[in-house]
Order: sequence, then C-alpha cells, then structure tokens
Amino acid sequence: MPHWFFTQDGKDYGPYSSNKVADMVLKDKLELESYIISDKDKIWVKVRDVPEIMDIIHEPVAEPIFDEGAANQFASFINTGVEIKDYFPIGYNMPAKRLVWLNILTLGFFQIYWFYKQWRYQIAHRLNKYESRSMMAVKYLFLFAYEIFYQIENNPELMKVKRSKWSSWKLALLWYLGPGIIIFSPFPTSSIAAGMLSTIVEIMISTYVLFQVQSYINEINAELKRPVSRPSFGCYFTILLAGVIITFIIVTLLRFFHVFAA
Repeated sequence: MPHWFFTQDGKDYGPYSSNKVADMVLKDKLELESYIISDKDKIWVKVRDVPEIMDIIHEPVAEPIFDEGAANQFASFINTGVEIKDYFPIGYNMPAKRLVWLNILTLGFFQIYWFYKQWRYQIAHRLNKYESRSMMAVKYLFLFAYEIFYQIENNPELMKVKRSKWSSWKLALLWYLGPGIIIFSPFPTSSIAAGMLSTIVEIMISTYVLFQVQSYINEINAELKRPVSRPSFGCYFTILLAGVIITFIIVTLLRFFHVFAA
C-alpha cells in the first residue's frame, strides 16, 4: 500500500496512508485539487485522480446519521410531501391560560410582548412598501391592536380550518376601552384609588380580549398538530421588567402612605 507525501505552505508532509489523506480531504485540511506523490510511483498527481483515495472518500459512513426512528420520520416527511412550514405554529401559539396569568401577574405589561410576537408573524413580513411612513405610523402605532386582530381574523391559514367567532373591530374597540378608562377615569374616588381601580378594569378587559384571540390561535394549531411557540429572551425580559416596575410602584405607594400616615 503506497504512502503519500505533499507540500503545503512551503512545508513537506508525510508519509500518510490513503485513509489518512481521505480523512484530511473530508476535514477540509486538503483539497481534491492538491498534488500528492507516493513513495511507490514517485509521480505528482491530484488527489481526485487517485481512485483508491476517492473510493474511501465516497464510501458510506460506518454509522447512520439518523437512528431508526428519526430515519423513518424523515422518510415519512419526504414521501408525504409535507412542507417544512407545516412544522411551525401559525402565529404566536402560547397557551391561552398562561397568557391570562402572565398578563394579570404583570399588571398588563406582558401584552406588550404578546402584541410584538403577533405583529412579527402577522404583519412585519407583509408591510406594504407603497404606504407612506405617515400612513404606516398611524396604522401600526395608533391602530396596532385593530390591525393585529384583523390580520389574525383574516389569516388564510387559520381560515382554512375555521373562522373566528369574534369580530376584530369589536374586540379592538373593547381593548381600546381599557387604556381609555385609565386616562379618563370615571371612578369618583381619590386619585390613587381611582388609578388602581382603573388599572384593574383595564387588565380585566385586555386579558379577556387577548384570551379570545389566543384561544382561536390555539384551537387551529392544535387541530393542525402544530407545536407551541417557545418563549424567547424577550418573554423573560418582559416579565422581569414588569416585576421591577411593579416593585417600584409598590415601594412608592408604601412610602406615600407611610408619609401620609405620619
């Protein structure tokens, strides 16, 4: 069996067996166009022109890349014509009950993250390049809740399975009622009590609205056997930030009542 030598970057290497040369090619340490010479023929040839080495390079691997279960799943995936996108959820598919608890525990701050995730899926990749910046600012900043609800209600992938039982504009009006209550508090009490009561009402309204939308998304994804969306860094960051803000509010209120009581 011949032993091979080659020169690379001005240095001589060898002797190497045919297996070793093939291994170096597979690991990108040597190219197929590289010249090698054997101690047997003493003729410079390209690696690709040596049948013995090329047979080693192209021989099947000793161990399969997939285990039997994964191989069968992959074969089924190929044979049934299932598209890769069919393994991803439609929209932000988090459990509706979890959304309710997180929105309540964070005093409504979690819905910022929820709206962002739904915006990324429903709207971000469909932005109309012909719209002016001012139109987009009004549409996606001031009317973002309606736009997101509307896109979910009219999402073709969701509608193929089932239409929503709710109306996007009705839910949007209800959702906008929440911030309106905080800004224009109707409760005839002290300012702090009014603010706390308005916040509770806003959280209840927004949680109800988001629950309706998320339940619809969950129902369709469950029927299509799509997975639940994984929480991202933004999810944990939003919860942490909400915790910091809530703690600050509580400490401020405690100090206020302490000073007031004194």
